[in-house]
Amino acid sequence: MLKDTAYVLSAFFAVFAIAGVQLLMGILKNRCVSIEDGKLWNDDDEYICGARNECPEGYFCGKQNSNPNFGVTNFDNLMFALLVVF
Repeated sequence: MLKDTAYVLSAFFAVFAIAGVQLLMGILKNRCVSIEDGKLWNDDDEYICGARNECPEGYFCGKQNSNPNFGVTNFDNLMFALLVVF
């Protein structure tokens, strides 16, 4: 019985990981970047811009190379998405 429960739970995790990859691939890399010098808006590197969060005047929402939490928190591929969902 425990084996069947593990199968259902892993399928549940896989479905939400696939949905996360489809909806959020690459979005966690968006940061507010200065138009003049290309520097980030704030130094903590945790502010993610996009549909809900707007950048201040003189900045635009652009993609960076790093994801939050030293690159661990992302939905860029299925393995990282499974890690985040778990």
